[in-house]
Amino acid sequence: MFRTKNLLKFGGLAVFLAVAGIFMTTARSQAVNNSNAVVEDGALLKVKGIKGAPVYEVGPDGKKYVFPDQKTYNTWYNNFSQVKEVSLAEIDKIPVGGAVTFQPGARLITNQNTAKVYAVGKDGELFYIPDETTAAELFGKDWAKQVDDIDPGIFASAYNIRGQNISSDKLPDGTLVEEGQSGNFYLIDNQQKRKVDVSAYGINGLEKKIVVQMSKIPVIYKSGDDLEIEEKHISQFDPVNDNQKVLVCHKPQTSNESEHTIEISSRALAAHLAHGDKQGACSVSTPIGPQPPQILPCENPTEVTRGPFRTTHWTDIGLDMTQHSDIQKYQIQWFAGHWSPWFTPGVDDVDWNNPTRRVWALFDDHTHRILTCDKNSSGPTKEDLTINNLYLLPPKTVSVGDTITIVATVKNLGKALKASPVLKESSATPSGFVWQTDFIPDRLISETRPLYQNESVIFRAKGSFTGNGGMKKITIQADPGSLIDELDEKNNEMSMDILVLGPTTHNIDISALSLSSEPAQPQATTTANTVVRFIGKNSGDSVLSDTKGILNYYRGFGDFVQTNLSLPTITTGSPLLPGQTFEISFMGYWPTAGTKNLSIKIDNANELAESNEDNNWAYQSIIVSGNATSTPSGGDNQVD
Repeated sequence: MFRTKNLLKFGGLAVFLAVAGIFMTTARSQAVNNSNAVVEDGALLKVKGIKGAPVYEVGPDGKKYVFPDQKTYNTWYNNFSQVKEVSLAEIDKIPVGGAVTFQPGARLITNQNTAKVYAVGKDGELFYIPDETTAAELFGKDWAKQVDDIDPGIFASAYNIRGQNISSDKLPDGTLVEEGQSGNFYLIDNQQKRKVDVSAYGINGLEKKIVVQMSKIPVIYKSGDDLEIEEKHISQFDPVNDNQKVLVCHKPQTSNESEHTIEISSRALAAHLAHGDKQGACSVSTPIGPQPPQILPCENPTEVTRGPFRTTHWTDIGLDMTQHSDIQKYQIQWFAGHWSPWFTPGVDDVDWNNPTRRVWALFDDHTHRILTCDKNSSGPTKEDLTINNLYLLPPKTVSVGDTITIVATVKNLGKALKASPVLKESSATPSGFVWQTDFIPDRLISETRPLYQNESVIFRAKGSFTGNGGMKKITIQADPGSLIDELDEKNNEMSMDILVLGPTTHNIDISALSLSSEPAQPQATTTANTVVRFIGKNSGDSVLSDTKGILNYYRGFGDFVQTNLSLPTITTGSPLLPGQTFEISFMGYWPTAGTKNLSIKIDNANELAESNEDNNWAYQSIIVSGNATSTPSGGDNQVD
């Protein structure tokens, strides 16, 4: 398909961008202290202590997959808070799987050696977009703003072209579709259409996908199960499309449950074998699944209602019912809203959908009630609200003046909440967002239908940005006036960054100027190389996609003889975002000793038309030791 390169200028990137680069050390990274810890699939890892170390994700096959660039990482994650630092030895223990590809349906891709544009499907399969009419029909009139240029080497090695053309009857798995203007969204998964519950958007990363608008989804896509919870083959990179099942003899790592036979995907076999499981059924006659407990009798058991635990391997992380003989009976609230009968553990609670497990396995996904003899299990004494998700619905590129919907997921970590809380933008960090509606919950919270412990509710509000474009930060608080007496009053807010297209202001300032010597010296001398470096910062709200103005600098270093120069790389693919810094360093020496007056100014010709033209100067006086005493003066105005 013909494509004009200049359509791809920065300005149409997705709204959820991580400010930190993928190859920068993040202060929020956490070290893995236990070198023998089991690495779960989905773990994000990097080598500890190495600047510029790449980030890996552990796949469901137990192998590590590298993020080849920040563009790829940004299609999956908003920030680096989940990246863990591990030793090089730990990384080396994990076999190499390959490279992570773009999240299916998140962006369109091309590379500089072709005019063709592709949609991305599962396992990096590419679907060719045959013409601009098809592109506009599926991805909107601004489809070109959704295209990313990627490195030709990554394109050739990580992605697969199997001759598939995209069309309304042939959408890649992972495509998000809105049918008409109904507000109903469907995910194409295994070539079925799955209606997406609003609570499943954020936890599955669907806010990053392009929304394909269709008046009617073709009948070729049969209806599948609704998407209501996190499903890891959607929310995480899944390099293998394999539904083959195998039996393994599984010994849980962190519970007292005995080894038992389970059925797993063949793609997960390597990881299970690495963790000590054995392929094939267990040789002993241990029944499949956890066994019922011996119930501890008591009078007047306490009734406790809890929300879903939202875990993955519930028997391995403390939810093993065999360790809870205090539970007399339990109920499950089905997704339709009604409650099950009371089940007695080990008596009448075999799961009719899967006779190898008990109904209590649904504690993972469903709100539930228990009757317990353990008075310490009565739950928290106060409510405790937290915002655990914040996103736009539907995901879209935002411009100044657009009406958008902000969606916040509020979770109650404490006792049952019996009235709806208030949500507002934090007054401490105003974003310039004009609210058109208040936040409204998806369901009423009341005495008769509380928000139980671990339960969540979705709030939505509408509004628009005014004034200039740029990177905007919105911070939402739950219960901003502290009207609810909570267990923790400091976990009630969440922020997100939104790239808003529109008029912007430029402002670059010099935040630091420093010197170092090679070899290290207490001060600059005439016998050692000196590195003069300065740190610049994008203090405006514009996104800079080139070095215009930045490299038009004036430097006055006296008689400094320059031997090397290091410049930043700022391009459309690697822009300088608001708040980010860059470094320029000069290596050389002074042939004479004495006092040297150092000065530097960037954007010397005022090309950027900054909002503040007075903060891009830096000045420092130093003494260079040596035999000579004369100090030549003067500077040079140059672009190296």
